[in-house]
Amino acid sequence: MPVPSVLTDLDYLAGARTAPGDAGFLPRQFKFSPFDGSALPDIRSQNWLPPCASSQGNRICDEDAGRALAELVGRLTAHWRTTAVTMQGSAVRIDPPASNGLLYIASDAGGHRDALFALGRSGSLWIWQRHGQRWVPLRASKLPLARHRFDQWASAVVTLPAATGSGLVIANDAGADFVQIDPLRMQYSVDRCEGTALGTPGRLGDAALVPLHAGGRAQIAMHQQGRWNTLPVQGDVPAQMPLLAAPVVVANGHGLAWIGERGWLQVQENGESIDVRWHEWPSGTQARPMLGPPYRNGDGDWQLLQREDKSTVSVLLGASLPHENPLRRASTGTGASTFQLNVRVDRPWADYDPDDHPDASDNVIHPFLEIEQNGMLMYLRVPNERRTSLLSFYENRGRQQASYCIGWPASPNQTYILDAAEPWNAQWFMHDDALWLWIDDRGTLLRWSVR
Repeated sequence: MPVPSVLTDLDYLAGARTAPGDAGFLPRQFKFSPFDGSALPDIRSQNWLPPCASSQGNRICDEDAGRALAELVGRLTAHWRTTAVTMQGSAVRIDPPASNGLLYIASDAGGHRDALFALGRSGSLWIWQRHGQRWVPLRASKLPLARHRFDQWASAVVTLPAATGSGLVIANDAGADFVQIDPLRMQYSVDRCEGTALGTPGRLGDAALVPLHAGGRAQIAMHQQGRWNTLPVQGDVPAQMPLLAAPVVVANGHGLAWIGERGWLQVQENGESIDVRWHEWPSGTQARPMLGPPYRNGDGDWQLLQREDKSTVSVLLGASLPHENPLRRASTGTGASTFQLNVRVDRPWADYDPDDHPDASDNVIHPFLEIEQNGMLMYLRVPNERRTSLLSFYENRGRQQASYCIGWPASPNQTYILDAAEPWNAQWFMHDDALWLWIDDRGTLLRWSVR
């Protein structure tokens, strides 16, 4: 088939492999170079789905994605150390397709290898051509993608099998969309379950689930075996409420939880049936889902709540009897680690004396990704010069000096520094054997690679 000249990544389109020295492409089946007989490296493909490369929904990068990211970060830090360059000085700026409001997805959607897509808040969709160093817009074949309201901390995308590669399940203001890419025609098609998305998609088994408000009631849109179905939500879901956080797979692995300020939405597998239920928080409390997903230990998932008197408490989700622990102060977390300003604590309610850490109020820590394999953290650090509370930091809409760090507080291995408003609206991801960082307010897309 003729290929548009703007499409240069034939490895994605045809499943080919790049020849040594970028000397064109070779068939995927080739194991040895036809030029010198040397063994060709294994083809490595790594999809990256927000928020953490998998469908688990927390801020922990684990399994295959975690191993690949841990290896890449290790090579990058060794390269920076041996070449005496810094993360700040070695960043390569890539022109983004829009100035802000973007979410990045690495997926084999429509192809045979992973490609990088950018989804705009307006519903625009682009594909990156690394050999051409340009973004190519994709057009709707019929129904276009709609606007969405999800910041990075609430964003998630799910993939399901499609005719070629995977299809993307995306939530927006018009409902839940199953999107298939046709790169040769530079188009996409949408199969939509109509409504208004309350949260972004989660995956349970072979099904993608999206919470919607449609027909005057809340429901779950479920895409399974090529079609949409809906499940009613039990409980009184508020008609107007803030958006839910990205869903997390619950501790037993057989359910999903969407955390909201006024309550949480639970989807639970019960044998052959699925139970969908809305739970309100205890009277006089609310959650702050921007701070991170529930903390998990052997008991289950613990959610931080704020009381009307500004005190905080952690409650066990799904417990048959109320179970809670008082907290000394609010904290951010990844689901496995929690941080009270710039001090890591083992548990949200662990005994912690700020006098033992004289610098504990100097910086606010917002974790993006915890890499399970090497104990590395990718996080935001912002000076807390006025010694304000953690929640006051998130209420500040002015520009702040932000450090995007790799390592652990309070001694990161590497940092990238700039001023940004709402600096927590940022996204780390991995694609093409490189580490990328998108900072939404500044419209800054950065790339690091050892090649």
